[in-house]
Amino acid sequence: MAKSVFMLGKGGTGKTTLATLLGIHMAYSGFKVLLVSLDPAHNLSDILDANIKSKPTSVMNGLRVMEVDLDGAVKKYLKDTAQAVQRNYQYLTALNLEKYFDLYQHTPGLDAHGLLSVYQNLLRDHRDLDFFIFDMPPTALSLQFFRLPGLSVEWLHRLLELRNEILEKQKIITRIKIGKYTIEQDKPLEQIRNRLQEYRDLIKNLQNSRFNAYSLICNPDPLSFNEAADIANNFTAWGMPITNLIVNKSEGKPGADEVRPQEFRDLAAIYIKHAGRPITGMAGLNQFLSENKGGIAELFAGINS
Repeated sequence: MAKSVFMLGKGGTGKTTLATLLGIHMAYSGFKVLLVSLDPAHNLSDILDANIKSKPTSVMNGLRVMEVDLDGAVKKYLKDTAQAVQRNYQYLTALNLEKYFDLYQHTPGLDAHGLLSVYQNLLRDHRDLDFFIFDMPPTALSLQFFRLPGLSVEWLHRLLELRNEILEKQKIITRIKIGKYTIEQDKPLEQIRNRLQEYRDLIKNLQNSRFNAYSLICNPDPLSFNEAADIANNFTAWGMPITNLIVNKSEGKPGADEVRPQEFRDLAAIYIKHAGRPITGMAGLNQFLSENKGGIAELFAGINS
């Protein structure tokens, strides 16, 4: 199973650039990598100076890249949900459910559902890879993305209890007879159980450091450090501790006037110097990589350990 590397941090810290540099370094090291931009702002095309599409595109031997179409992902999530409802509640097919789901397309929280669905499909469809690198959205949407499986488990557990109460009180059970056996089956109950197990498995996977690495990028300023500390606290609470702290756009190790939050006192930092110029196109990226090979190699070593 491929290892997923999540590049996290405040907007503007250089997540996309570092994700791209890491992907190039991995590809040069002989690994097969898919770099995925989950950030709706999509800076990947600008950094690579190329027209990056919503399907994997090769930019060099061993490295493919893609930018997720968030609106399309949400529409597909709603369509798949509508079809699942119709399969389980066939008597509703005459109601044209699609038009009702269209009303919910811009409901808060659906972006996270759409991105999570894309993530799950990528893991399923690209088992030949060595690494995924996910260039994550700014903090708010990233936290929604990672909190969603836990919230879904909580809600589905309550739905399961409610459905069991309904079945017990109203005795609404579909009976299917196979030979001398009688199987009691309730489609909504079965669907809830399946979804509950799916999200539990997803949480277990995200908490497995063998298959996931969480790289937190910040700049050497108090605002960036504080937001990074908030991210780290949430991830620790969810059982997904931060793997690397990368201080980007740095002139070297911080001086005495730069105070790192308590959350990072025991986490070794990797320092990447400020380029002082735009880093775009493969030529510019390769030049910066050659000048900072030690920092990117150190980042990769922490991820690959």
